[in-house]
Parts: sequence; structure tokens; C-alpha cells
Amino acid sequence: MTARWDNDVARRTYRKFITLVGTGEEFALKATNVRMERTGLHARVGLFLGERYLGHDEFNISRREERTRLSKHCYEKLGDVSKEALPLAVLGEHLDAFSLELEDSFGHRYTGGRVHGKRRTSEQRFLLRPYLLSGGGTILFAPPGTGKSWVGLLMALSIEYGCTDLWPVTKGNVLFVNLERSEESMQDRLSQAGSAFLRTPDCSLLMLNARGLSMNDVHASVLEMVLANHVSVVVLDSLSRTGLGSMVFDDVSNKSMDLLNSLNAAWLAIGHAPRGDTEHVYGSVMFDAAADLAVKLSAEQRDSTLGLALEVTKANDIAKPATQYIALDFSVNGEDSELVGVRRASSAEFPELMMKEKTGLADSVILYLSGSGKATATELAKETGYKRENVARFLSKSPSIVRIGKQGKEVFYDLSNNV
Repeated sequence: MTARWDNDVARRTYRKFITLVGTGEEFALKATNVRMERTGLHARVGLFLGERYLGHDEFNISRREERTRLSKHCYEKLGDVSKEALPLAVLGEHLDAFSLELEDSFGHRYTGGRVHGKRRTSEQRFLLRPYLLSGGGTILFAPPGTGKSWVGLLMALSIEYGCTDLWPVTKGNVLFVNLERSEESMQDRLSQAGSAFLRTPDCSLLMLNARGLSMNDVHASVLEMVLANHVSVVVLDSLSRTGLGSMVFDDVSNKSMDLLNSLNAAWLAIGHAPRGDTEHVYGSVMFDAAADLAVKLSAEQRDSTLGLALEVTKANDIAKPATQYIALDFSVNGEDSELVGVRRASSAEFPELMMKEKTGLADSVILYLSGSGKATATELAKETGYKRENVARFLSKSPSIVRIGKQGKEVFYDLSNNV
């Protein structure tokens, strides 16, 4: 018997081919979705004889009982001649050896070596400056309904079409993974963005639409599309749909980041900000730690124009850039709203966004009270965008703030020089 291996580490696929003595048939063992779990190495293992599928199972490959069950199931599918060339005991030995060799191959799939320093130019460093690094990962986050998905789509189209109207870009292939909306909704948004931004409704984008599924569900398909289409950027809408568990746990956030980092492409993940906290993406602090850049998106609605501010809150390898302002102009007709314009904007056009940028919690609270008078901690948290507990702590400790009354459980505060 002769044997040969055919491994594709990027696709997490391992195959071993064995030529049987006597019949000359090729017996193949194939492992896909190979990954390390808490209990050991797991894989989906399939057995084939020539072009014929014999059977498969997904299990911890170190478990002898699982291998024995699969061996018996596949052996029963063989004809008499094939059974003579591949007795059950021999078939089982091949599967045992394959599992052992797979563990070794998977454990040594990466090798290290001496690395020499090499500087990159700005053009080489960024795919979309200053928010997406080549080979890096970015989280774009904001409260629901702030325009995150529009911005993610505009960034995707900018890279796909080499459009530099909003950002300097390196043209490349983009894959948009839509887990939030229907395909019809994305087609409509794509047409609107094409007309308003690229000035042509006839634009297209490589897309995987799987509303209701998780990134974990479609990871294999996404990876295959990345490799087959030489994708340089994956846009995920949204980060909350990784499908690995509650995002508040560190191990879940780490696995979520591992899932994205295994795609062999740069990625932009659209995330949500938790209630009462606009400064961080929802979930464990490990999301901020793992991303190369975190970009906070703030919005201000003025008539039919949505003003957006993009502020980098975390950056690796680059200096934090200045806040950027863009405007999305909509045409509103009854209940229908259509994107008709995309442009750069100035901070002066959106004073509320400018105020949020230039003031911290203390300044925001004082500024609000100076203009509106008394307010509760709950009201101030809603108006300033800071967590209520942080606002309440400031109110109780600041010498500039006084308690002026109470209504039910709510306490009212004002500036001391207003009383």
C-alpha cells in the first residue's frame, strides 16, 4: 500500500489517500472543520473508496469508541472484493493512524522562524485610512439605529470600487457577511448606496446573506469564499451574531476574535454599544483588547440629514486620528426614506456631535445643567450618553453640583451657582 497526504491548513482540511493492494482502488480519509475544543481535537471525518462515499461522523478523534463505530459503519458499505482488499481490522487501523497523524499535523501546522524588521509605507499599512489596517481587525460600534450598517456598507463599496470620496483606500475584493437583514433589504440598500455614493445604481458586492444564522454557522462558507475570491476584507454585520455564547464572558469574546482572525483577511465587525455606555462595544473588555482599532460612531439627526462622527477610541500601531464627520442625506416621502447623498461634513454642521467630542462627563453634565436647569441622574445619563452610575457618582462628589429636591425615588440636581 502507498499513502499520500493533501493538507489545506487555511481551510482546516486534511486528506490521506491510500492505494489498496490487489484492486488498486484509492481509499481516502478526509477531515474537515478541524478545531481544538476543551476536551480535545474534534473534526468531521469522512471515508471514501474511489468516488464512492462510505460514511462520516463528527467527534473527538482521540475517542476509540467513535472511531470503531465509524469503521464498522463504513465497512458494511463495501462489496465483497473491496472487503478482501480492506478488511475491517485494516480499515480500523487506517482510521486510527489517520487520527493520530492528524493530531500531529494539526499541532504542527504553524512553524516559527527568524523574522527581520521591514517598514511598511502608509499605502501598505492601510486598506482604508485611518480605520482599517491591512491584515488587521476593526470594530465599528454605536447604539442601535445610529447608521452603523450604512457606514459599513460605504466602507465596503469604497474598497471594492477604489472610491476615495470619503477615505483613502487600497482597492481590493470585499465580502459582506449579512446576518442581520434579508437579502432583499441588502439589495435595496446596495442600490441606494450605489446611486448616492458611487453615482450608479448598477453596483454589486460579494455577499453572504444568512439572516438568523451565526458567524459560527457560516464560518466554513465564509472562509471558502475568502480563499476562492481572493478577498482582502470581510465586513461582518454584526458582531453580536458570532453564535459562541454570551458576549460578556472573556472566553467567548476571545473565541469570537479567533473566529474572525482565522479568515485570512482583514475584517470590519459592526458592533453595538451597551445601554448607557457609548464608549465601548457591548461585551467583554477582550473585544477592545483583541481589535486593532475600535471606532465609536455617534449620530445627530438634523431634518433629513444624518450627521455621523467617527472617533477612534483604541488603536494599535498608529496614532489616534482626529474625529471625522460625514453626512448622509435622505429623501423622505411619507414612510419611505431613501439615501440620496453621501458627503464629508464639518463639525460646525452638527453642533451636538461637536459638543460630545469636546466634552467629557463632567463638562457634559455641567453644560447641560447650565442650559436646561435641574435634572435627575437618569435624565443626565440619557442626555450625555454616559452610564447612569458614573453620572450619579460625579453628581455626589462634585462641589459644583447641589441636590435641590426629590420626587419619588428620583433626586434632582443643579449647579450650585444656579441655586
